[in-house]
Amino acid sequence: MKSDKSQLCATLAQEDGALHESRHFANELASDLKTAATVFSNIRKMRKCGTVKVEKVRQIPVVEAGIQFYDTVEGCVLSHYKDIKDIAIKEYNKLPETIKYGLSTAPKSGEFADRVILWKEILRPVLTDKQYHRAMKAIISWYIHIIKLN
Repeated sequence: MKSDKSQLCATLAQEDGALHESRHFANELASDLKTAATVFSNIRKMRKCGTVKVEKVRQIPVVEAGIQFYDTVEGCVLSHYKDIKDIAIKEYNKLPETIKYGLSTAPKSGEFADRVILWKEILRPVLTDKQYHRAMKAIISWYIHIIKLN
């Protein structure tokens, strides 16, 4: 009987704590609603007087990820070769930001040979002979396409 009574007291204490928390929440909510109504009322009065102009504002999140593999001509070309792409991305991510920035634009006249040499140095050590030849053929073919467009 004694344990039932202590259990009942513990349950009542828990319920009283929960009731106190819910009252506190209700009081805070009521206070927040009253503040919001006051602010809203003040804004309407100020707008009528012409001292405030209300405009819709939308926040657009911006994510800066830096220059990525797919920001390069070569990254887009190599993305079609599943067995090469992941290795090329891994090696590309090791490059300094200055080189990544330089690769982020299409090569211009006179830059093609340097880009071929750079990608040769990046890919040769990490790809098999077959992968390397496919990758370089794809890159050079795309460079030829770019040259023909100009």
